[in-house]
Amino acid sequence: MRFYSFLLLAICSISASAAELPRGNAPGPGKKFEVLQTADALPSCHDYHMNPEVGDIAFDSAVGMAYFLGQEVVKDQSKAPKNLLIQLSLSNLTLKKLATISSKKDTKIVLHNNPAEAATLLSPRGGNTGCGQGTSKGVTVQWGGQRRIIKSFAKKYYKILKSSKGTQVFSIANRNVSAFDLGAFQRRTIKKLPKNGVPLYFDIENLVSYHFEDEADGQLLRYNVLSSKLEKKIKLAAGMKLVQQEHQFGVATVNDEEGLITVNQIKGWSGSRSKVFRFRPNKIDVGQSQLHMNFESGLAVLTGRNESISRSLGKLEIIDGKQSQILQIVKAPKNHFWSSVALSPNGQYFVLLARHLNDYSLGAISVYNLAQRKLQKVHMVFTN
Repeated sequence: MRFYSFLLLAICSISASAAELPRGNAPGPGKKFEVLQTADALPSCHDYHMNPEVGDIAFDSAVGMAYFLGQEVVKDQSKAPKNLLIQLSLSNLTLKKLATISSKKDTKIVLHNNPAEAATLLSPRGGNTGCGQGTSKGVTVQWGGQRRIIKSFAKKYYKILKSSKGTQVFSIANRNVSAFDLGAFQRRTIKKLPKNGVPLYFDIENLVSYHFEDEADGQLLRYNVLSSKLEKKIKLAAGMKLVQQEHQFGVATVNDEEGLITVNQIKGWSGSRSKVFRFRPNKIDVGQSQLHMNFESGLAVLTGRNESISRSLGKLEIIDGKQSQILQIVKAPKNHFWSSVALSPNGQYFVLLARHLNDYSLGAISVYNLAQRKLQKVHMVFTN
């Protein structure tokens, strides 16, 4: 069965190392991808969030694995580069190639099953860049058991959503959190979330969701999903932004004159007691930065707030917010930039990806062990 340019998701073909994956139906060539224009489109995450989830790196904490795409270097410039779907072991820092995929650089990953044996790939368009939201169709790549590709998510305005069971797919039109059932070959609704605000986290076991509402200077809401009852909220003051570690939330203020980011850990929201962390980077403009933080240790990685700024920086900084001390300034390899930073759900590792400035090929992978306060480079050699 012929597989055309798959709904212009830019995921055109997928092949395993030994054999090509079976393929599903898709419309013929020349069919234009329509970006959905909806009055319910979400606000820009950069206006209220210091570390928005974008879905570039997905984690399977049960087995200590991280998953991401890495564009291979193409020697023949007449051929389009392809992405590798890569599995990284966080314990022994080994790499495994799961599939080869023609895709856009902004493709997002949502894992399925535990341990993961498939991933849905979405490439949001028309949303705010770097927020993991926009119009997309989804395909699911299965590598566990039978290897195949499945048309899984119809075209809608989606947001990649953190949850207690990894990242999920949230549809803004119907407020449903959905997953793809590999056994039944169909999309299933996990739960419908309360209608107010932008969902930031869904605790599936306890049926609690956290939302940001763009009212006045903004507020953080916690809902009981079954009753849609608002349990509690925090009102933000002007200029404040949220800092998120899974279901934990703090509030950050940025002082451009002093070059300082102050993060308040709030009792009941991000710990058992209130704390204050201070981050004063050396070379990074605090007003143009992202901050990825572990509340327990106070350690954080600071990088550019978007790709353009990260490209010009060429470095990131690892800072101890308890001591307000820079632990390490990490330069990207020559002609590369740090494109992605993510903290594992268990808070033990930062995963850092560096890509080439021109062709976006994967140039370096590093893992920072928070307990050891040690940065380790991953040798880019595949075990399979």
